[in-house]
Amino acid sequence: MGPSVLSIPSAPLPGRARGTSANRAARRAVRPRPPQRPVDFDLNALRQRDRYKLLTALVVPRPIAWVTTRNADASVNAAPFSFFNVMGAAPPVVAFGPDDGPGIKDTPHNIRKTGRFVVNLVDEAVAAAMHASSGAYPRGVSEIDALGLALADMPWGDVPRIADAPAALACREHSTILIGRTRVVLGVVEGLYVRDGLVDAERFHVDQDALHAVGRLGGGRYTRTDAFELGPRPSAAEVGERRPDPG
Repeated sequence: MGPSVLSIPSAPLPGRARGTSANRAARRAVRPRPPQRPVDFDLNALRQRDRYKLLTALVVPRPIAWVTTRNADASVNAAPFSFFNVMGAAPPVVAFGPDDGPGIKDTPHNIRKTGRFVVNLVDEAVAAAMHASSGAYPRGVSEIDALGLALADMPWGDVPRIADAPAALACREHSTILIGRTRVVLGVVEGLYVRDGLVDAERFHVDQDALHAVGRLGGGRYTRTDAFELGPRPSAAEVGERRPDPG
């Protein structure tokens, strides 16, 4: 008998319900909060869960790395991580921080064994599946099989990407740093897949409005991408003009 498949919704993320802001305002009027004062937190004096709560609610929005790796039986593991970003382009390097609880999770364990992983980026269309893959699956269980997700090969290494993800980064582990119980995986990006219609390959221009990327907030919340511009960066001449007169 094959693995059971969990049904997940394929519709885009739900919109904001009408009256939500008004309802929240009404609740605040009924239960007024005392004035909030500035606070300096000594993180060394706090419990780990309280540090986590503060940091994940303030450092937002965070991009999501939906990481695929190979299990020991050659099945594919998938797990999302929001302690993630690209660190540079010469060479291209990504970093993500998997939790390091009582037992090492499948993702860093597999990377330690194989040295390879793929970062699948997350848009609104795959957000529900990404969220479903974050559950506490037993060691060695393939979230790909459990959720019925399709895979696609990449030319770099033997770890596949998630077929419906809008973009994927094929990575080779450079190193893993362990600071206390905080684990940071550094990977060199060897190749990049981008879905058809999202990129002008001649100009290397990505249509970010069409990407519909999803980010992570604190407290189990997610956010859509809503862009705005502040104009060009100040030029060297403009910056020089703003320096105070030394006299």
